[in-house]
Amino acid sequence: MKTLYLVRHAKSDRGHEELADIDRPLNQRGYLDAHTMSARFRDQFGMPDCICASPAIRAFSTALIFCRNIGFPAARLGIEERIYEASVETLMNLVAETDDRHSSLMLFGHNPAITHLANTFARAGIDNVPTCGIVAIRFEVFAWMNTRAGGGACISFDFPKKR
Repeated sequence: MKTLYLVRHAKSDRGHEELADIDRPLNQRGYLDAHTMSARFRDQFGMPDCICASPAIRAFSTALIFCRNIGFPAARLGIEERIYEASVETLMNLVAETDDRHSSLMLFGHNPAITHLANTFARAGIDNVPTCGIVAIRFEVFAWMNTRAGGGACISFDFPKKR
């Protein structure tokens, strides 16, 4: 069995027009939400086997906060260039390439791809994964390469304003 955790980066600061999109940092709410959601994740799921993040500052920062709060070694946090501005197909390929030694994978990325990927894999019917939202999808497969559209089940969908 494999479990995929999709996390949309926390709220970013749009007040820096001089910065390129990839360089936008989190805003204060983003930092707070990342701490809140990482604690919720830790309490519900523990620690994933593998974490990969987009190279965008807002996604990488969100991932680092999660790593700290769930006890995942930051040195093992993977930066995956393909996540930034990815298509669903690109993300599906990235998931399929995951080492099968890992039973769980957490990806930190961006909308609309995170929402579309959740709906593609699990037919989740999610209109929008909000900033710092987490979708957990379980697959009844032994190899990541066997994950496919419609092959997963959404076991959790949480976001900062849900509670």
